[in-house]
Amino acid sequence: MPGLRAADGQPICSTCAELPVDFHCERCDVEAARHRGRLCARCALRDDLHGLLGGAPSDPALLGLVDALCASDRPESILVWKRSAKVQELLRGLGDGTIAASHDGLDSVPGKPAEHLRALMQHHGLLPHRDPYLPRFERWIEGKLDGLPDEVRQPVQHFATWHHLRRIRAKAGAGAATRGPVHSAKQEITETVKFLVWLHETYQRTASTCTQQDVDEWLATGPTTRS
Repeated sequence: MPGLRAADGQPICSTCAELPVDFHCERCDVEAARHRGRLCARCALRDDLHGLLGGAPSDPALLGLVDALCASDRPESILVWKRSAKVQELLRGLGDGTIAASHDGLDSVPGKPAEHLRALMQHHGLLPHRDPYLPRFERWIEGKLDGLPDEVRQPVQHFATWHHLRRIRAKAGAGAATRGPVHSAKQEITETVKFLVWLHETYQRTASTCTQQDVDEWLATGPTTRS
């Protein structure tokens, strides 16, 4: 309410305040603060989103996304958010189809803007729910293996995928929490990489030729996390 009551300063409507300005949005006819011309913030936001998406979307997922963003309690905050160059690039990609409005499409552009849209679309039923930690763990494994010697990479890949990843996928499929198991798996894989790199560089041995003495030396010369 744009007016203030003279007696106590409480907010009152424009009619009671006898304000000469009509605050109704010329498009949606909702009485609200003007944001751009005679448009309210929600209608201005919808125009901006349509501009970034290349017009009013026909894809039901993107149509629902626009509605969800414009229904925000504070559309002004979304107007600020979409000023980001990364957000604009993401929305343009969704609009022209170079980024699919799907989990796989958002996976192709990792980053906070994509994850924010993913969470919003899942919340509104525009995308099916998906465990957030599993795909991050899969990408983490790929990065962890990158650049390792073949003698180290092969056993680590086997350990990470067949032991840890398979178990965590099963948990995610059953609807169980995966944050803790992913954290634990990362620690074990990291320590395995450290040990096998040390073994390879120090004694030119591999997991298959490792001796008990190697293990004992590794455990005795480092922190307890090696266990």
